[in-house]
Amino acid sequence: LLLSPVAGVWADRYDRRQILLWCDLLSAGILLAFGAYLLVVPTPPVWVLFTVGILLSCVNAFFLPAKSAAIPGVVPQPLLTQANSVS
Repeated sequence: LLLSPVAGVWADRYDRRQILLWCDLLSAGILLAFGAYLLVVPTPPVWVLFTVGILLSCVNAFFLPAKSAAIPGVVPQPLLTQANSVS
């Protein structure tokens, strides 16, 4: 909720492809780190689960505006309404 205004500005000012790429890489890194942690500690404490969820939500706050703003650049104008509804 707090990052959404900042993420929207970033999606407008910076390269959307780079934002999408970095968000995907960060999400993968978070999930790989969590998977490695689960190999060491099979039953993680609740704070670890909350931390992973919060981190993924923060990354998603940047991913979603960039994805929504990138759709018109990828889809032809006649199909834009359908693409937005599918997204």
